[in-house]
Amino acid sequence: MKNIIFLTFLIFILPIVNAQQTTLEGAGVTPDSFLWGLDKALEQLNLLLTFDEGNEARKGLEIARERLLEIKIMAEENKFEAVEKAKEDHKKTLAKVRNDIKEIEEDNDVEELEDIIEIERGLEDHNEEIEETFAELKVKIKVKGETTQEQKDLIDSILNSLKGQTGEVEIEIENKKDKTKIEINKKSGKSEE
Repeated sequence: MKNIIFLTFLIFILPIVNAQQTTLEGAGVTPDSFLWGLDKALEQLNLLLTFDEGNEARKGLEIARERLLEIKIMAEENKFEAVEKAKEDHKKTLAKVRNDIKEIEEDNDVEELEDIIEIERGLEDHNEEIEETFAELKVKIKVKGETTQEQKDLIDSILNSLKGQTGEVEIEIENKKDKTKIEINKKSGKSEE
């Protein structure tokens, strides 16, 4: 009975969530919407239903990208409390990605290494998106001229925070790659080359 109620709820609420989606590619419901909590809950449900840590890490990077786009939208609208919410969720999402990377265990070490490298590429893309997003924001701020120095400093602070968050994931990726390479070397008896 509970499952039927839950499914009915999802059937009725998902169209509302989709209707609230913004037109900026990939940005979902923004933190200033009352549906943002539901959007995040659905993302978490999606992650819970993903049993492969590599796939879960990739989905986490997609969610982090969505948070980045939300940060951009909210900053453009001078809604800095909402920016802060999205930044905090970005941080939590990347912490989960970092933990998923630690847990990646493939039967074949080479496949594991390939999986980690694919996630690393996704993180590199995310880093580039962060740089591009903030470069665009800074240009828009200069053009509009409506943003205070305090808000400009806040944007710089957020940029540095996001870079730090991705840096932590980069470190975990390097650690996991090194451990996997050591395992490959042990099993094969060959050097890294």
